[in-house]
Amino acid sequence: MEPVHRSRPVLVGVDGSGASLAAVDWAAAEAASRRTSLRVIHAFNWPRYSFGPAGPSAYGPPDADVRAAAGRILDEAVRRAALGSPGLSVDGTVRIGRPSPVMLDEARTAELVVVGSRGLGGFTGLLVGSVSSRLAAHAPCPVVVTRPAHALRGASVGPATGCVVGVDDPSTAEDIVGFAFA
Repeated sequence: MEPVHRSRPVLVGVDGSGASLAAVDWAAAEAASRRTSLRVIHAFNWPRYSFGPAGPSAYGPPDADVRAAAGRILDEAVRRAALGSPGLSVDGTVRIGRPSPVMLDEARTAELVVVGSRGLGGFTGLLVGSVSSRLAAHAPCPVVVTRPAHALRGASVGPATGCVVGVDDPSTAEDIVGFAFA
């Protein structure tokens, strides 16, 4: 029997940080368990120096260093997902724009969005970054914010490290809690 592939992928946002690479690992495993594909997105803005009087140039800065760095971040994440979940269909793209709006746009066609926490460590590491906060509040699909294993001091490391669920509408609570439990 061939694996069933759903049409809506698991979406993961990456920025090259350890937290985003942990999100890639989690998202790849989740996509494989759901028998769907994984879409990796890296969003970035051109540096401020590329903005002229009319705004950012459609061609970006004269040198390609920024785009090349973005490509390396994306390539590393796609390679990591493919190695960690052999047989998983993985694609990726670099999009120009602020991460929150780009991820919200991509989430319209996703089954699930996964992003890493800020991972700052200590008390501030408990805080969620602005991208993950905005996605959790506005995405049209479930959002998972992962934390790197080293941030889970004292917790078992593995698939069942813990889950926090937020519900603001009692009419959707059963579906949301069911999703989190699964």
